[in-house]
Amino acid sequence: MKTLITWLFAALVMAWLIVHETGMLEDRFGPELAPGQRILAKELPAASTVRWSPVQEVSAPKMAWATGALTASRVVSIAPEVSGRIVSMALEVGQSVAQGELLFTVDASSFQTAVNQATADLAVVQAKVKAGEAGVEVAKASVKGAEVALEFAQTEADRQEQLFAKKATTDQALTAAKATLAGAKAGLTQARAHVLVAQAEVAAASSHLAPAKEQVALQQLALDRTAVRSPIAGLVSARMQEQGSLVGPGQAVVTLRAPGDLRVSADFAEGLAMELGDELLWELPGAGLSGRGPVVELASAVDSRTRTRAVHVALEGADVPNLKPGQFARLGLATGSAKALAIPSSAVHRRGQVQSVYLRRGERIVKQHVRTVAFGAGEGAALPGDSGEQDVVRVLSGLSVGDEVQIPEGGGPR
Repeated sequence: MKTLITWLFAALVMAWLIVHETGMLEDRFGPELAPGQRILAKELPAASTVRWSPVQEVSAPKMAWATGALTASRVVSIAPEVSGRIVSMALEVGQSVAQGELLFTVDASSFQTAVNQATADLAVVQAKVKAGEAGVEVAKASVKGAEVALEFAQTEADRQEQLFAKKATTDQALTAAKATLAGAKAGLTQARAHVLVAQAEVAAASSHLAPAKEQVALQQLALDRTAVRSPIAGLVSARMQEQGSLVGPGQAVVTLRAPGDLRVSADFAEGLAMELGDELLWELPGAGLSGRGPVVELASAVDSRTRTRAVHVALEGADVPNLKPGQFARLGLATGSAKALAIPSSAVHRRGQVQSVYLRRGERIVKQHVRTVAFGAGEGAALPGDSGEQDVVRVLSGLSVGDEVQIPEGGGPR
């Protein structure tokens, strides 16, 4: 029972979709009409609210298309100079980055530890140098004291010599004065030796100062390199690693390209490549973009396997952030022209996959099913039209030259 109810419900839904998609409730078939035509069952709008445009026969280019992809001539690969795990990266493909902007960071904990250790080692060396310099100053002060003591001892010894010559002092006093003088000289020599020793210690400690400072600078440089910044102002064209990935020096994480550096690259058959002009049509079907661009490079050699030649066309005026190298693209070359029927796209009424137009045949207005497609890149630019419509579509079936289609103004029947 449940299965039957389910099937009935599905049938009702399908019937409703058919009625809705085809507009069967809006129109009725006329018994004398050709297949695909309908007499309007509803009241027509006033004549002032609609206008009519003739189906035109136009000359549209015949196009030869070569499929390819977006490429960039200037791509910069960004890789860390240190090893580690990526701990932060908030980049999306197509994102614009400024020169010097942080792109991603590598785990800096071990590098910070190395900086701290090198800084501590430097502090030890600096303390030794400072202590040695203080020792030199103490030794120099001792030298000055020894020089003063020597001067006093020399004066006393001279005085005792003079007194002894006048028999005004004893032999013991003279001997004591000479002994004091000798001791003062020895003390000065020793003090001067201490200065030399202290200076040697300072020199030894100082010899470790430059390497310690260099080690701090090297470790700090490694720490700084854990924060990777953009060397250029550009757009992120690809991302090869994710946050949490383990990377090493030289391992590419992201690639950047300069703004305005995209081009369409495709391979044309050898014969067609010789007919290329200065410009080609380009299309980006996935992005809904098209236009013309100058040929900036043509491969000098023909591929011996495919007998094609690579062509590169500058992508001008369409450098939007979501475009990136590798996207599907194609190049078009006009190889001739062919007749085609064209009508304004606003005359086409769409209900799902069904397309129709309101057609005037004498005094009668009917609804005609048609098939239309948009003209390719650049094809519509040279198409004539007396209806004032800039956006026209190619008619594949359902209309002929001389028919007039209705263009609603301010909302016509749809």
